[in-house]
Amino acid sequence: MFQPLVRHGEDDQTVPVKDSAVKSARVIKGAKAIDSPGAPHGLMATHQDQVNDDLLTFLQSWWRSGGARRVDRRFRPAPTAFSTS
Repeated sequence: MFQPLVRHGEDDQTVPVKDSAVKSARVIKGAKAIDSPGAPHGLMATHQDQVNDDLLTFLQSWWRSGGARRVDRRFRPAPTAFSTS
């Protein structure tokens, strides 16, 4: 099973962290919250290096914990018009 990641900038003026990320992380089962101090609403564009480092750390932790073995392998995406199989 995948662990949900909730990512938010603490200086988001558009969607304040207390109104979204804090509540989301509380109600989404097993979610991990990562807040970025001083980061704005568009933190994916303004803090790319920090986001990438945090995402890599999150994924490595998930992988080391055996997360990949818990993924339901029966799931297969629906075929598309571009599918070769």
